[in-house]
Parts: sequence; structure tokens; C-alpha cells
Amino acid sequence: MGKQGVRRPVIAGNWKMHMTCAQSREFMEAFLPLIADTPDDRDLVLAPPFTALSTMAELSQNSRVCLSSQNVHWEGQGAFTGEISPAMLKEHGVTHTIVGHSEPRKYFSESDEQINHRARSSQSNGLIPIVCVGLIRSWVGSPDLVIQYGGSVKPSNIDELMGMSDIDGVLVGGASLEPESFGRIANYQTA
Repeated sequence: MGKQGVRRPVIAGNWKMHMTCAQSREFMEAFLPLIADTPDDRDLVLAPPFTALSTMAELSQNSRVCLSSQNVHWEGQGAFTGEISPAMLKEHGVTHTIVGHSEPRKYFSESDEQINHRARSSQSNGLIPIVCVGLIRSWVGSPDLVIQYGGSVKPSNIDELMGMSDIDGVLVGGASLEPESFGRIANYQTA
């Protein structure tokens, strides 16, 4: 079965520690018109900072944009300062969550075990985890697994990337901060 068979492309933007609520509002005002005619054969996801989730939930209502958190804790509540639970995220309309990104691994020594807990908790609480790991389709053994590429995705290389048979979507960093840039990525075209 081809790439477009069961696996639906996911175009996700990870804003990391960028964008205030006001900047998020400006972004969405410019971005939403850019995706008005985007083919509906792909999912569009934005991962703002936690502080902007409520604003983004309001702005993305009745649009093509799904919301992701940039992380999630595996417990529903407790003494976990600085963490956020699946229920807290879902209250803001979050449908996806990024787990295992290289930055928490590098800067906060996040372990594979913690990432596994985060991913499993996401799934069991109705969130779709975007799990960041190395090339994995053959390792996992699931032909339906959606694989997103996350290495320096730009408007200039999106068409080529999305034309590759083992890439089903992208996780965009810096290029997701500008509406026109992310709009071009969302509107990729393959031959």
C-alpha cells in the first residue's frame, strides 16, 4: 500500500520557547488565510508554548489547525513542579503532544523510560503522541506508522522531503514561526 494509503501526512510546527500570546494571535491572523485552500489530505498541527495554548485553542477553533503540547507528564496529577498532565492539555483542546524531543533529552537528561511513560500516558488519555526518535519503521514493524522528519525543514526543501517514500510528515522548528513560511510548508506539493 502506498504512502497515501493508510498513513495520513502530518505537518507539525514546534514553536519551542517562542511566541507570546499576542505573537500567537498575530501569527494565526496571518496563517489561517494561507491554509484556506490547503488540501485536506494532511493534518496541520501547531505546538505553541504552554502559556499560549488557551489563546491558540480560541484562534484555531473551527479551523484546520490541531494543537499539540511540547511535552506531557505521565501522571494525571501530583507533586511534579513544572509538568503538565494530559487532562490539563485536553481542557485546552490539545489533541497531540510531542515527547522525546532531542532538547529535553540533551538539556534535562530525559531518559527513554520517561519518554515511554509520556507516550503511553498520552495514548491512554486520548492524545496522539509525536514521538521523536531515529528512523524506525522497520524497527517498530508497523507499516501504518506515520513517520515525520524533523531535521531543518524549510519551504525550500519541503516538496522534496514529502516526495520521499518513508517520510509521512514533518516536525518543523524555526520555519514554523513565520506564517508565510509555515503556510508554504503546509501547502507542499509532490510530483
